Amino acid sequence: MSERVTNFVNSVKQQDYATAKTEFQTAMAERVNSAFENKKIELAKNMTEGTNRGNTESIDSVVESLSEGMNIDPRKLAKLVDGMSTDLVKNNVDSAVDKLDQMIDDNREKADFLKMIIPAMDLKPDAEKKLKAKMKEYSKG
Repeated sequence: MSERVTNFVNSVKQQDYATAKTEFQTAMAERVNSAFENKKIELAKNMTEGTNRGNTESIDSVVESLSEGMNIDPRKLAKLVDGMSTDLVKNNVDSAVDKLDQMIDDNREKADFLKMIIPAMDLKPDAEKKLKAKMKEYSKG
């Protein structure tokens, strides 16, 4: 049992309901935040897994190989995929590209990343066209 839950139970036993309320709210907030973070990581892994269709490697090895090949930390890669996917679902291509620019410095790596992520996403035709144009721009640079 976590410390927050223990404190909550002890506060209720002592009839200190104000403290119990605070402990309960804090414990619930921590659990919700933890669940939210886990879901974001799962979504990012699923996005990365989609770039490797037909391959039976585990998602961990896919993330690892992508991060090694692109010289990027797996957590940074997951954050990038998560942020970009959120933007692309909203058809906000410019914001997605800004995140890519902030996370990856090398144009070749940006082009390689877009080459992997574009087929894995169900993009609107306009968004896909913009991303492919950006990929070509990065490839030239």
